[in-house]
Amino acid sequence: MREYHFSCGNSTRGAVGLCGIVRAQNRAGALRTVRRALRELAGQCGEIGLQPPDGSIAYINVYVSPENVRPAEIECVRRGRSQ
Repeated sequence: MREYHFSCGNSTRGAVGLCGIVRAQNRAGALRTVRRALRELAGQCGEIGLQPPDGSIAYINVYVSPENVRPAEIECVRRGRSQ
């Protein structure tokens, strides 16, 4: 297994960024894993709800489009630990 880092968006220059590391046999497997995880975490419209710290905000949702995560956004970081 290898660890693959994915990075989508750019919160340094834009409003939203998303990144993480997944373990997979190859880049194609990493892409499938990232897309599946985002679909499972998101609601029906792709929303992921954030919990505001107090009651002054009704809700904050971040929207994701798992099908738009591309192979170019995933790079191999290192060989992961055997499990």
